[in-house]
Amino acid sequence: MLAKRIEDLRAADFTDLVQDEVAESLTLEFKREIPGTTAGENVKILRGITALANTSGGDLLYGIEEDDSVAVAIPGLPSSGIGAQIQRIENLLRQGVDPPLMGAQIQPIDIGNDRCVLIVRVPKSWAGPHRVTSGGSAHFYGRNSKESYPLEVAALRAAFGQSELLLERAEGFLAERTMRLVNRETVRPVHDDGALLALHILPLASFAPGSNVNVWPLSGDRTRDFLPLGMEIGCVDPTFEGFVLFEARRGPSTGYCHVHRSGCIEIASILRPGGFENDPVKRWMLSPWIEQVAVLNTERFTGALEKYNVAAPFIAALTLIGAEQYALDVEGAPFRGNHQKLGVKLLRLPPIYMETRPADASAIWRPVLDRIYNAFGQEGSPFWRDGAWTARRT
Repeated sequence: MLAKRIEDLRAADFTDLVQDEVAESLTLEFKREIPGTTAGENVKILRGITALANTSGGDLLYGIEEDDSVAVAIPGLPSSGIGAQIQRIENLLRQGVDPPLMGAQIQPIDIGNDRCVLIVRVPKSWAGPHRVTSGGSAHFYGRNSKESYPLEVAALRAAFGQSELLLERAEGFLAERTMRLVNRETVRPVHDDGALLALHILPLASFAPGSNVNVWPLSGDRTRDFLPLGMEIGCVDPTFEGFVLFEARRGPSTGYCHVHRSGCIEIASILRPGGFENDPVKRWMLSPWIEQVAVLNTERFTGALEKYNVAAPFIAALTLIGAEQYALDVEGAPFRGNHQKLGVKLLRLPPIYMETRPADASAIWRPVLDRIYNAFGQEGSPFWRDGAWTARRT
């Protein structure tokens, strides 16, 4: 894989490949041309890309000529029509792979004279292994230092077992952190007069054996990049696991954001009760805020993680702790006449799984958010109109 972000690549980077006689490797493959449009040629495209995803990830470069696996020339591809080629590859990855491979970045890099190099950057997939199904194919592929090859039964078993292992480890992390929060073992002191809302965002790559994910140290942008919704810029302290953002050093906070060096994120917010704290019938919490915490922080933090090269897939989970005496307040109008309380100290909502970073996380959160309203005796979230989520802040 080339040691640059895809948006920073220039023609000179490909010239260096030839001058330095760079060879193909476990994470780098060269192709002079994009294969044609027949069923067999489509399989060739998917074979190379899924082999990278099923192994270690990497870059597939179209427009680079190789001789005995060494880059020797940069003929490039015609720039005209490259958009259609990109769309074709994206469609193949959605429709010709099981499960669909959605995390690849595809970008043309101009090399002059109306020519370009097309780079397909493929992350290591933790949702695989991915099988090529296009044109009736039914093969899984891996990659060695020079080529892709069909995966044998033993390798397939290991790949399937690894995906299950990562999910089990992520669930174990969620369970351990949740129980600590139930016992108010928070990373920073928080107010004890309200329910606790916790959002966890976990990259599956963080739980891989020998994972090299490390978001520490970070640049000075970390306060901005990892600032949760509603939190004012305050303090940043290192922790054994990474760093924590919080509001002020004096006294307890209304919440914090704990970023592990592994990329795992815990956002804890105190839901201080509205209404009259001593009257349980009139104690409620704002449901729009809960939805915004889930949706907008998911979009914000998965984007921040990808900025620091922590790729999808991600798992996100929302938990309510200590809200058993609360009712819901929707848009400033509590359910008057129906002050049903939550009634349980711990509400762990089903985690959501994101194969790619969501530009709009509202749709994937909707079934989970409906479950919150169900717990209060309501049919579901009222913040949907004609298929659009109306609680989004502008």
